[in-house]
Amino acid sequence: MAYGFVLKGHRHVLKYTQPEVRHARDLYENAIGSDARYARAYAAKSRTYNLDWRYDWAEKPDIALDDALSFAREAIDLDESDARGFGELGFAHLYRKEHDAAINAYDRALKLNPNDADLMSDMADALAHTGRSEEAIELLHKAMRLNPFYPDQYIWHLGGAYFNLKRYEDAISTIKKMQNPTEGRRILAASYGHLGMTKEANAQAELVRQAHPNFSVDRWADVQPDKFEEDVHHFLDGLKRAGL
Repeated sequence: MAYGFVLKGHRHVLKYTQPEVRHARDLYENAIGSDARYARAYAAKSRTYNLDWRYDWAEKPDIALDDALSFAREAIDLDESDARGFGELGFAHLYRKEHDAAINAYDRALKLNPNDADLMSDMADALAHTGRSEEAIELLHKAMRLNPFYPDQYIWHLGGAYFNLKRYEDAISTIKKMQNPTEGRRILAASYGHLGMTKEANAQAELVRQAHPNFSVDRWADVQPDKFEEDVHHFLDGLKRAGL
């Protein structure tokens, strides 16, 4: 029963809206209520706090990332053999801008389960945010081969890696392959912005604002988990050129 709750939650959390993420958390809490020692539920719950912080949904933003880290660590304490606990630990460390700890956690996760394509995609995103976008692209292609029915998140991560390398046309064509490109529109806006395609950039910027009415470039500067300031400025410059 606990496993079923986690599976249902996963479908909701990937929609990246506040109601869906909250519903996912409720399902993860149901899983914990069903089995208080089910590590995967604690790992999954960790991500909901991370997303609350990222999108400014948290009731207590000052401690949301601390909560994300705590639930990931609790998952590991309950089951050190479950790769997902270490994956969520990596995700929490990434957004706390603890980059070495993030990569180390993902390394541990993939040693535990070297064929988990979702973990590969997440680690690839972490690599892209630490100046290793070429490696990220290679790892994402491997993840896509392992899971040919991959979710939009893999495509989003791949588009971000292309953007970091200033391969803007590749970033655009990649993001356009998403079934629901909502979370890729920031990359589209920034890519069009850098290409000087003002009409297209402005259109994507407006769609970003529709999806996230409280979106602020200044706040996104704090959210963006890049290791190097030049990568943050590169992305923010593209967003500003798009009119965000």
